[in-house]
Formats: sequence, C-alpha cells, structure tokens
Amino acid sequence: CNTFIVTVPTPINENNEPDLIPLKNATEKISGVIKKGDIVIKINDYSIDDMMSYMETLSKFNKGDKAEVSVLRDAKIVILNIEF
Repeated sequence: CNTFIVTVPTPINENNEPDLIPLKNATEKISGVIKKGDIVIKINDYSIDDMMSYMETLSKFNKGDKAEVSVLRDAKIVILNIEF
C-alpha cells in the first residue's frame, strides 16, 4: 500500500472553505523524504505494525517535534529524521 497520512491544521476562510495551503506545504516537505514504496516500520521507539498503530503513534507528536523514522526501502532499513 502506498498511502501516507498527512495531518495538519486546516483553517477555514471567510467563505467557510478549507485553506489547503498547510496541507500542500506539508506534502511538499515530506515528498523529499518519503519515497514511493517505503514502508514505515518504526517511529522513534514505537513499532508500526498496521494502520492503527501508525495513527496512534502519530497522535503522540506535536508540531515541531523531531523523530527518527525507520522505513523499509528496497529490502533495506533506512533511517529518516523528520520534524512534525
């Protein structure tokens, strides 16, 4: 599965429409780090076994937190340093 969950605040403008600029900026930021086919297997000390553990782990971080993300890429473990 090549799905990545990107969660950012989504402000509403005066026309009651979502401002997607924060989402677009976050997507551009991670696109240089996460590659197609990467499988996230660990974030800091949290093992990622399924979508639920991934989402639960993400909920533990706040904007500006830094984390070491282990991904399986081309049958090798790659360590990525990210900032939320």
